[in-house]
Amino acid sequence: MKVEFQAINYTADQELINYAQQRVEKLALFFSPIIATQLYTKVEKSADKINKQVELKLVVPGEDIVIKKAARSFEAAISAAVDAAKRVLKKYKEKIRD
Repeated sequence: MKVEFQAINYTADQELINYAQQRVEKLALFFSPIIATQLYTKVEKSADKINKQVELKLVVPGEDIVIKKAARSFEAAISAAVDAAKRVLKKYKEKIRD
């Protein structure tokens, strides 16, 4: 599975990129025919402390799955997006079986 990481409005350090790739690659355990994964991270300029946004796009046969999450840190937002992706992939897998 190919994992693309893109940082918008900031420069990401290598630790964050590695963390994101490790978390996203574990999605293949739940649904193996994932073709590609695109992860967009963005810092929103707002007064709210929850300004780190993550958009996770999974390219699977038949459709694309997009999950958006926001948190105080990128690690928390990535974890939330991956957890949501696990649930969505399980539902998608059941839908395909039926």
